[in-house]
Amino acid sequence: MKYFILSLCILSCRATTVAQASKELIFSRDTIKNSVFEGYDQHGRLMAKGRIQDNQKEGIWRYFYPGLTVRERVAYRNGKKHGLTTTYDKFGGIITTSHFKDGVLDGPYEEYYDLGEIALTGQYDSGKKDSIWIEFAPDGSKNYTKRYRNDLPHGKWEFYFSYGDWGVEIIKSIERYHYGVKSGKWQTYHPNQKLKSEFHYKNGLLEGKYREFYQSGKKSVDGEYKLGLKTGKWLSFLQKGTLYAIGSFEKGQKTALWKYFKENGAIDTEGAYVNDMREGQWIYYHTNGVLEMIGSYQLDEKDGLWGLFYPNEQLQQEQKWQKGKLLEVSEFYTIKGEPLHAGDLKNGDGTYIEYYDEGEPKVDAEMNDGYFSGNYRTYYKSGTVASFGLMKDNEPFGYWYYSFKNGKTESEGNYQSGGTKTGVWKYYNPRGRLIKRVNHD
Repeated sequence: MKYFILSLCILSCRATTVAQASKELIFSRDTIKNSVFEGYDQHGRLMAKGRIQDNQKEGIWRYFYPGLTVRERVAYRNGKKHGLTTTYDKFGGIITTSHFKDGVLDGPYEEYYDLGEIALTGQYDSGKKDSIWIEFAPDGSKNYTKRYRNDLPHGKWEFYFSYGDWGVEIIKSIERYHYGVKSGKWQTYHPNQKLKSEFHYKNGLLEGKYREFYQSGKKSVDGEYKLGLKTGKWLSFLQKGTLYAIGSFEKGQKTALWKYFKENGAIDTEGAYVNDMREGQWIYYHTNGVLEMIGSYQLDEKDGLWGLFYPNEQLQQEQKWQKGKLLEVSEFYTIKGEPLHAGDLKNGDGTYIEYYDEGEPKVDAEMNDGYFSGNYRTYYKSGTVASFGLMKDNEPFGYWYYSFKNGKTESEGNYQSGGTKTGVWKYYNPRGRLIKRVNHD
């Protein structure tokens, strides 16, 4: 025998081994043509049983877990799956039922949860999904309804929140397809059934009006797409309905003047974009409308002279930048105009010192080539150390320590290159007691 050693009984034949690489049993050309076959593993446990007719599986075959519990029940005709196939868990519960025709999925398909609740229903036609498919939650509520034609998404797809208090299906989102291609109006909803977003697809690409809404029903975003890319004027709104941002897109990238606003309606920031990057002069404002910061960007990096101001219009500091690197700073001024030593930074190298409004130390750091590199220490306004560690190219690196305002340790651990936490970090409560260790690897 090529694959199995068979011994003929009156009405059955037995195999001492079963091919482990596949659920399907393999028969050699010299297998006995017509008999009942029993396949065993190396421990003598029955793994499969069924009828062979003309060297092919025929009728009902059963496959077993170790211990005689049925794993799968399969109907065959002429060696191919034909009819009902059922899979079971180790406790006898049904996992799936499916139908085959000449070895190809054809007919109803169902999946079940552990306790027997229906999980998924659908239909195959010649091996392809071609019907409405519905997935259920264990409580019987729908998770989604999907429609297929010739194995492709086609028609309306609906996704649901869990059932409401009155047993009503609550729509989460609606999608539409045309033979596998996104098409028509798509919508998403908040749990209260207020519209969350609405947009359109044409030939698989976003096209036309795009809108988003808060749960209250107030608009949060208003814009437009063309050939899948943002285009024209876009507006964003805060929850209370006031404007947050206004500007234009061209081929999916921010362009020209953009303005951002605070909650009270006052302007917060304004400046221009070129190819989605800040370019030229940008202006930042305090809540009272007074200039907070002004300077220029080049390719989205600070470049040239920048001025920082207090809400009372008092100059805080002048800074000289070059393509995102801080090269020099002037003296630091308090809100009352008192000058303070700001370090010895020159051509991007040296120390940098920053203060709170009234002159209390805030940051004491070392810089190299325009970036924070080396020792870095911050303080609370009370003078208590807030944090200290090393910086590397503006990112924390190596061991860092953080404290609460009362001076007790808040956390400590290490950063790896790129500023991400690594290894075991310790976290404490405000009374200084260790409350947890977290491994960030």
